[in-house]
Amino acid sequence: MEVSTAERSLRILNEYGIFSVDQLAEQTKRIEKRLGDCKMKRALDFLMANDLSQWLEIVLDYYDKTYAHSNTKRENNTCMKVAFKWTDPDVSVRKILTAKKEIIN
Repeated sequence: MEVSTAERSLRILNEYGIFSVDQLAEQTKRIEKRLGDCKMKRALDFLMANDLSQWLEIVLDYYDKTYAHSNTKRENNTCMKVAFKWTDPDVSVRKILTAKKEIIN
């Protein structure tokens, strides 16, 4: 599913915003090796300042790169981007089902 960064960010902030800063920091530290010292420090600084948007920007960048890399390892024709809008899930699900049929055929 391909979702705009703004839409993804809003959804993630709504879901993860219920956790305490300490809980988010603890989980962020689990990817410290991958983020590197500088980005980890910045991410934690944003969390401590309660700036979840900036924290998320750093974390999403890491996850997007990781996901993109893993997709390069898939066989051809087994991965397809499908535009998805959380505001219109019925249409988006139909697009996904159509894409699935194309992959299978």
